[in-house]
Amino acid sequence: MKNILMATDFSQAASNAAAYGVELAKTMNARPILFSACEHALVPASEIAVVIRREELQDQVQQQLAEDARMLAAIHDQPVFTCCHTGPAHTALLAAIREQQADILIAGMKNKRKVKHRLIGSTVSSWIGKLPIPMIIVPENIPFAYIAKIALAQAINKNNTAEADEHVLIALRELGERFHAQLYFVRIGANNLPGADELIRPPASLASLLETPAPHFEYITGTDVAASLTQYIEDNNINLLAIMPHRHGWFERMFIQSTTRSMVLDCPVPLLILPPSQSSPAHRHATNMVQEQLENSIA
Repeated sequence: MKNILMATDFSQAASNAAAYGVELAKTMNARPILFSACEHALVPASEIAVVIRREELQDQVQQQLAEDARMLAAIHDQPVFTCCHTGPAHTALLAAIREQQADILIAGMKNKRKVKHRLIGSTVSSWIGKLPIPMIIVPENIPFAYIAKIALAQAINKNNTAEADEHVLIALRELGERFHAQLYFVRIGANNLPGADELIRPPASLASLLETPAPHFEYITGTDVAASLTQYIEDNNINLLAIMPHRHGWFERMFIQSTTRSMVLDCPVPLLILPPSQSSPAHRHATNMVQEQLENSIA
């Protein structure tokens, strides 16, 4: 993990996530990069006015980025770099990931009580499953803490298989090794899943990829998976919750779309969203978007 990209809209939640990212970069001996997208304002009638408006907006964003980077560097005694791209948040982010060779993205999430007023929060939610790199979503009021315990939540399917490859698990493995963290496998299944008791242990392929010694195993069932996960996190003093991507069968679809988004808003600890498998349509889509954005910027 060499380059950590930290997305900001200059809100309190984003500032907290940036501080988390800088501290993580110090621990991982990585380069922290503060990123913001510069979206165009409403287009005036005059083409000259359009150019001025865009240049002014980009200058303002870059100045704010530079100021925030200076403050973060002073507080955390760590150099902080900046990156700004013009365009919609998602395409600008993909361009930044490619340009900076980012290994992981850090983003903030506002308190759920402020959800109606969040900006970066709704944007962050839209990035789930659409990025070629992992993303850590940091709750607004959660500061950086030593990652002693990591829980990996994974939906169970009938064949007890996992859509995992080394690309997906690199970040999780690196974090575990750097922090000497204890890993908890949390399997999630429907109440009526036949033979669920036999599916608690993760697939051998997943365990071998993680190379984790003596992991703990837990099996969670029920209709309110998010609430069960939250309770498990609190009971076991988990510092980071990781969510494993899956193909979208019925239960996986429920898990990804419902549980993941619920955890984004309600998770009491930072949430690591692992990227899609390199063989999945979602990963190919994200890769294609990066290439298209790069070609457009060159044109």
